[in-house]
Amino acid sequence: MIQYSWYNIKKPAFFNSITSWLELCVSQLFTSVNNVHYIFCDDNYILTINREQLDHDYFTDIITFDYREDESEPLECEIFVSIDTVRDNSFIYETSFQEELMRVVVHGLLHMCGYNDSTDSEKSIMRTEENKLISLYNSSTWNNNINE
Repeated sequence: MIQYSWYNIKKPAFFNSITSWLELCVSQLFTSVNNVHYIFCDDNYILTINREQLDHDYFTDIITFDYREDESEPLECEIFVSIDTVRDNSFIYETSFQEELMRVVVHGLLHMCGYNDSTDSEKSIMRTEENKLISLYNSSTWNNNINE
């Protein structure tokens, strides 16, 4: 089951068009899922989470919390996404807000699969996997190319 919550921000107009794609990504990556909870928020909210939970004093686009004892257990996680930072990054990386948001939400799932992005090599592998998952949307019948 995938849940979505919105804190201090407005849900993007295109968001409903990517939920089926996100369900497909989850089903391709995990054989068993209890709950994936995406919490979409503003920069201040994610900064609070980063400070209180991780003792980091900086903004970020995503924070993931894996609640499984072992990766063999059904997926149980929370994924916090700062819509403010995603929007800013879409300008920095010269991509649409929708594509950047899609990249970030699958990025969190890939962390749940054990992918890391601490080194340049890991970042390259992560980007390749993100692109594979985004291509599922680009080739899907529900792609309606709505951009905010």
